[in-house]
Amino acid sequence: MKLKSAKTFALAGLLIANTSMSMAFANDTITKSLTFHYDQYPASVYSKQVAVTNWNSKEGIERLQRTEYKGDFYRLAHHFKPQVNPAACGQGAATVVLSAIYELNHKSFPVIEEWPITIGDKKYPLQYRLINDSNFFNESTDKILDRRTISMKITKKDGSFGGGIDIDELQKMLKVHGVKSKLVNVDKFSDEKLAAFRKEVKEVVNSDKEFLLLNYDHSYKGLMGGHFSPVAAYDEKSDSVLILDVAAHRNPWIWVNLSDIYHAMNTKNYAQTSYRGYLVVNTKLK
Repeated sequence: MKLKSAKTFALAGLLIANTSMSMAFANDTITKSLTFHYDQYPASVYSKQVAVTNWNSKEGIERLQRTEYKGDFYRLAHHFKPQVNPAACGQGAATVVLSAIYELNHKSFPVIEEWPITIGDKKYPLQYRLINDSNFFNESTDKILDRRTISMKITKKDGSFGGGIDIDELQKMLKVHGVKSKLVNVDKFSDEKLAAFRKEVKEVVNSDKEFLLLNYDHSYKGLMGGHFSPVAAYDEKSDSVLILDVAAHRNPWIWVNLSDIYHAMNTKNYAQTSYRGYLVVNTKLK
């Protein structure tokens, strides 16, 4: 998510436009955004209907109960961790998926934190194995994108704030952790492409060989920007996907209509250099 304006701030994958930003760009971005924020779900700009349903609502529960496409819910849900700062959706979503991948491969997490404790006259190294937003980064990932820009510690040379990770950068970071993925930039919307995506979603959520990470644009009251979260299930009757939204500070897990979320992926990143889209993440570790 590269910003060109020196007075533009990206928080949680949200772009907050200030008074120096052109109204034309701001209005265009809002028009392309899928708006949602907790229980405030206006009609989608794409389908003209409310496209978001809370997963733990009566309707949301019924969708999860009736669907046959929910294998990844049981592989991902207990690994869920919310992002740790407003700009951390990329690594937040990736750590949920990475945690599930290590479990599927029956491997211990490679990062170990230790606290020496003393019981009686003996000392023990209390180990805590966990992939989280902090230890997801290392020297290799810093070569892709400096972690300090994501944690809001530094700004770019022109004074602007980087804000978060673009989807191609996240793909490279996953590779650093031994995980390969297929990147699909949604550069065009069509019924044919939507049908192909629907088919892929059905296959992925019921397979223990792959996970699905979405990168889409959404907004709330004029705040707009890119966001990452994993998909856990698909309901055929409502034609919607269950997204484990890592932005727990402003969203619960939600069902989103497939067409609307596909439209929201058919948007460009902040730098306007490439389209958003999704990653099909292979669960095999190298």
